[in-house]
Amino acid sequence: MPRLRKSIQKINQLDSDFPIDEDEQEELLELLKTDNIQTNKLFINIFTIIYLIPIPLFIHLKYFRTSSTISFLSIVSLVLSLIKIRYLHVINFANFESSIVQWLSILYKPLVFNVLNLIISSIVLMVRYEQGVGDLNLLYFIPFLASVSSILLMYWILELDNGITSLSKLKYKYKSA
Repeated sequence: MPRLRKSIQKINQLDSDFPIDEDEQEELLELLKTDNIQTNKLFINIFTIIYLIPIPLFIHLKYFRTSSTISFLSIVSLVLSLIKIRYLHVINFANFESSIVQWLSILYKPLVFNVLNLIISSIVLMVRYEQGVGDLNLLYFIPFLASVSSILLMYWILELDNGITSLSKLKYKYKSA
């Protein structure tokens, strides 16, 4: 947060009547990029913790009184959401030579991964909804919420990255005297 405050103060201190020097443009873009990276890491860590908290509950419910298949599918959905936000948005498959990694690159398409996760979490939600509403059945809404939130989080992160990239393309040449 202190970096964000510094960057906002830096932008507010600039006089809007005069163009910004090239060096100041670079400095502002670097400041925005580092702030973006820091906030992305923060949100990814927060969502990782949020996704990990319910997993012991589903393991306990498996032995308590609910269907072990539904508990297992709930855990799978949460793990898929976790993998999506932690690892899959940063992988560049072109850098790897392994045939297994190349096979994974064919399998991993964001749409396929998202649809698979949504299907699993929807199945869990529908099966538990048909069994009746209760306090324990509300827990099975968590995998669906996690899969939707992981899709939205990655969309917002990529949109912000694209915005900063397009902002860097708008730099203009100006040298102050």
